[in-house]
Amino acid sequence: MDDEMREKLDRILDEVIDSESGLSINQLGLVAGIKHNTIADKLIVYIKPINAGKAYSLVYHLWGYGKIEKELREALQKEFPYLRIDFKNI
Repeated sequence: MDDEMREKLDRILDEVIDSESGLSINQLGLVAGIKHNTIADKLIVYIKPINAGKAYSLVYHLWGYGKIEKELREALQKEFPYLRIDFKNI
């Protein structure tokens, strides 16, 4: 992955905001990493689990994650329309 793509990814992670907390994905620490698979023309986003014991209920864990993933997918597809976006939980 080149520097330009890394900068774009960092910007996207800073711009996608969780509506419940008002924090960006970067601030929440939800993304463990992103891999660019050039052979398959896709980005693989590795998602960390939310610690349900801290301040999140199971309902938010399921609903909130889906919403954040949807918003992140849309932002990534807008910036990289030629790449497939996959999410993997770690």
